[in-house]
Amino acid sequence: MIFFKSLFGFLLLLSLAKAQQTNYVTIGIMSEFPITSVWISAAQGSYFVYADNNKIYTINGKGSIHVSKVGDSLMVKTNGEVLATCKKVKMLGKDAPNSFNIKCLQPALPERTYDDNLEIRPNGKGMKLINRVNIDHYVAGVVEAENGISQNFEFYKAKSIICRTYALSNLKRHEAEGYQLCDKVHCQVYKGKNKRNDDIIMAAVATTGIVIVDSNIKLITAAFHSNCGGQTMNSEDVWALPTTYLKSVKDTFCLNKPQARWETTITKKDWLTYLTLKHNCNLTDTLHTDCYSNYEQPYRESDLIIHDIKIPFKKLRTDFNLRSGFFSIIDMGDSIKIVGRGFGHGLGLCQEGAMRMSELGYKYNEILHFYYKDVHLVDLSVLDFFKD
Repeated sequence: MIFFKSLFGFLLLLSLAKAQQTNYVTIGIMSEFPITSVWISAAQGSYFVYADNNKIYTINGKGSIHVSKVGDSLMVKTNGEVLATCKKVKMLGKDAPNSFNIKCLQPALPERTYDDNLEIRPNGKGMKLINRVNIDHYVAGVVEAENGISQNFEFYKAKSIICRTYALSNLKRHEAEGYQLCDKVHCQVYKGKNKRNDDIIMAAVATTGIVIVDSNIKLITAAFHSNCGGQTMNSEDVWALPTTYLKSVKDTFCLNKPQARWETTITKKDWLTYLTLKHNCNLTDTLHTDCYSNYEQPYRESDLIIHDIKIPFKKLRTDFNLRSGFFSIIDMGDSIKIVGRGFGHGLGLCQEGAMRMSELGYKYNEILHFYYKDVHLVDLSVLDFFKD
């Protein structure tokens, strides 16, 4: 343990020494919309605009361009003047730092601001927008979008490392589409530049290059969820694949947080019909009738067991659109009450628990080691992740 702390200190110093080395990820933005027309301006700095690799314009100050899809090509205009008709538009920052505003005109969407660079290509009925962004800027944007602007600095540092690790372990998810990650929950929610709390970008920069690896020095799947209800889950109980680091943890930190408890009701008729049709439960077996409508789950279990039938709690959660699979069932006569705990799949870091830990003075590394077992925090240079 002493050796590893020394190793970690060395790696952190190495990370700071390499801070000038810029690493980028490519994010497909607003891909759920059939965007055919956008207006773009510089929010900070200046941009060179390229059409099919030919520089056609420089956006300075209040300058802007309009890009629209015309047939299977793109048309670039400024002040009503056509600058180019092409297959690809790139905006490259002239001198860092740079950020740009993008306003979708068709369909009409609220303006967003993004760090670093942009590429636009025709794509079916619309346009493909790709934000090529410094990974720390991306991490800060994700943390703001997913966790808001009112959290503790240590929580932001822990979450920055999680977001960085999660992103880098999933870089091939959208390879076929021409970018690495999307901006939706499928990857991580990303709505552009972190603008409302400087602590977030400071936390991302303070942890530059740090990722979480397992005992084999492989990036972990840095799973997280809103609230575990007092106990996280083993990976094999959710994904059917065991890991050394996603292990069940008793967590008292989240118990008084907003998402810790919930309730809902289901009619008895709907419940019994579901058990009969979906799981072949024998409702004429009067010996076990009480099991159908009363079930206590004091600690997390993988299956609801009725006589000799096992129904995964994760399936019940999905089928009834419940907040989690951590719940008990109470017979209320004509209905059953679902008394639940937590929000999410229960794997990895419990966000509300981590928030509370940071409020109590725990450091980011203590938070991460509490939720992820037998892991190490190392610099990306150890993994030789980005290569020229």
